[in-house]
Amino acid sequence: MNTVLANLMSQEGHRQISNYVHLTCGEAIGIDHGDGANGDEYSLLMQEVDILLEKGFPLGLALMMGEMDQSFLREINRIVKIQADYISWVVSGPFVIAVFHQRLFTELQSMWLLVADSADAACGVVFSAGCKDHDKLLLAARIALHRAIARGVNLLVLDSGAAAQAVDDHAIGLTMRKQLASGSKDFEAYYQPQVVIKSAIPCGAEALARWHPDNEEISPSRFIPIAEEAGLIGEIGELMFTLSAQTINVMRRSGIEIPYIAVNVSPLQSRQGDLLRLIQAILRSENLMPSDIEIEITESLAGSGGDEFRRWLLELSAAGFHIAIDDFGTGTSTLARICEIPARTIKLDRAFVSPLPDDSAARAVCRSALELVHALGKTSLAEGVELGSQASYLSSLGCAMGQGFHWARPMAENDLIDWWHCALTGNGLQTRVMT
Repeated sequence: MNTVLANLMSQEGHRQISNYVHLTCGEAIGIDHGDGANGDEYSLLMQEVDILLEKGFPLGLALMMGEMDQSFLREINRIVKIQADYISWVVSGPFVIAVFHQRLFTELQSMWLLVADSADAACGVVFSAGCKDHDKLLLAARIALHRAIARGVNLLVLDSGAAAQAVDDHAIGLTMRKQLASGSKDFEAYYQPQVVIKSAIPCGAEALARWHPDNEEISPSRFIPIAEEAGLIGEIGELMFTLSAQTINVMRRSGIEIPYIAVNVSPLQSRQGDLLRLIQAILRSENLMPSDIEIEITESLAGSGGDEFRRWLLELSAAGFHIAIDDFGTGTSTLARICEIPARTIKLDRAFVSPLPDDSAARAVCRSALELVHALGKTSLAEGVELGSQASYLSSLGCAMGQGFHWARPMAENDLIDWWHCALTGNGLQTRVMT
């Protein structure tokens, strides 16, 4: 055992460690160890170090510090205990994060016998930037660390704005988790009708998740990414399948034979090994057939899903589910990949529909895309149709179905029933602005 390590493990050494390690995070950051004045700007680096979990505190820290180069340790202002397997490094004064991290990474690599998976040691970094709420900074550093691990990178830095956003997102995620666990009615499915363009007769609907905690509407573009990072997208997806199945039965009992409701499946959901069985169980509980639900995936997912994902789609198709490819024309899939997917419907992205009918480039893209869709034997559906002139032009190109504000905005179940009755009877097919 080297001298430094022996000293650190001695009674005096434990007192030295206690100067570094404090269980109260804010208190620890507020202590001045002589390498920088209190109140200075500092950076907080958080790292997952398995030796701390395996050996326990403070022995694990003693082992680490004993093996580290002592001149490097003198550059570190404070070490703060977060959890058994996390350690944070507080550094003040001017320095380059990337340079410091490389030195830290090199030190940990040199201790591969002590630190598991040191070659993949990820680090999350935040800057104080005048923030006095140290607990929030520690939370932001932990979020940065988890993102680094999830993305497979060694270093992920959040600036002050991104750190504040990450903390706010974390709070939203906690609220979302509690409401999903309690079965809160603040999560709803809204439905946007899909129509046959030539006749304007409704032929289906797409389910869209809506969340309004405490009567505050939070945009899906905000809460869906948070749900994905928090690992809640599977629960939201299950809820959308359940609500859609229930809505189909409610509509049919009211005399509306809605052909199907389309439900989106995210990339994270698609990796759930039991997703097919889950959907089948929901349909059985509502006495519905697989053809009553359409599974909607994005073109990007279709192109990047891999062989296992393709096998899953084939299983869906064999089980009787219809599949739709969303956002066609904006993803990274190849034509060969599109041909391999057993999709019934291909949805032309709104980015190509919105400039119609005046934009010549958009007209050329839509014409070519629709010719390809039809040549593949798929049903075409245009998203984001807002104008009658757009609907007319798409119809002239042979586009079969449409979806957009020209016919209806997303709406709650009761409004969908009313709208559908009006559409079938011709009593004023109107768009509804639902908030």
